[in-house]
Amino acid sequence: MPILATLLLGLHTMPTLADPVVLPFAGGKKAAFSLEFDDSMVSQIKNVLPLLAEYKFPATFYINPGRNDYNAEVWEKQVPAAGHELADHTLHHGDTVGAEQGEKEIGSVAKIIEKVYGGPRLTVFGTPGGVKWEIPKDDFERILKENRLVFPGRMDFYQDGQGDITRFPQTALEKGIWRQLGFHGVGGQWLSTSVENLTLVLKFLDAHRDQIWVAPTGTVWKYMREREALHHISAVPHGKEITLTPSFDQTKLKPFELYNEPLTIQVPVPVSWKGARYSVDGRKHWKTATKTAIGMLIEVAPQVRSVIVERA
Repeated sequence: MPILATLLLGLHTMPTLADPVVLPFAGGKKAAFSLEFDDSMVSQIKNVLPLLAEYKFPATFYINPGRNDYNAEVWEKQVPAAGHELADHTLHHGDTVGAEQGEKEIGSVAKIIEKVYGGPRLTVFGTPGGVKWEIPKDDFERILKENRLVFPGRMDFYQDGQGDITRFPQTALEKGIWRQLGFHGVGGQWLSTSVENLTLVLKFLDAHRDQIWVAPTGTVWKYMREREALHHISAVPHGKEITLTPSFDQTKLKPFELYNEPLTIQVPVPVSWKGARYSVDGRKHWKTATKTAIGMLIEVAPQVRSVIVERA
């Protein structure tokens, strides 16, 4: 046999593979769900935090640091340390009229939250309800931008007497969508939900943990914005590895460096691969990819320039 033919037979060529894709929700989950609690209430400290710790779910707490019963030790230390998200709900949850008052009510809370987390971050903002809210649109948008605040909006709220609470995560799962569910008092105070009803929704989420991504509002919101801003992912196979290069429209993600939520990318690989590992921006640190029926799942943040996926 000619030498050239012998060499060609010895090469391992990579078969043609489908393109990598970013999955709709982290970890390849079918749906996403965010638990939200408003007004930094005492009943939430007493009844919500222990339940969340028991079921090991993170949540978003919309805080009002200017309230008389606000407990800074709990909200600004214990709550973030437990993995929960603090969101800006204004300083006093009162009537807010004009840009000057808006800057104080909104901006002061944003600064508190950034100090808690140790630096600039994208912070969720939620407009307080039941009060006069009269900030000119242009001023409101400027205040949000200057304070690195994002405004995902709110979806559903619940209080006792409004039917089966599990219908909210059930709908998210059936439709394959993200849903937010907001609460005020739990086991007391205003617009209250019983501890029993909150427990029901947590039990449902726990039973479907493998299908529903339960994450804070800001986390899911960033993931979805990043996914929308992705142009494409180039995949170049070479021997026993694949090099991925993601490309984002950075004009949709400003400031780009603060959009740091890892995206779950499904990477098709040859059927002969029983496992894979990957490394971002070099070969120093390797992580194990998650094997699925149609490829490998890897986690990549938007700032990553390239990823090497290799057969394990």
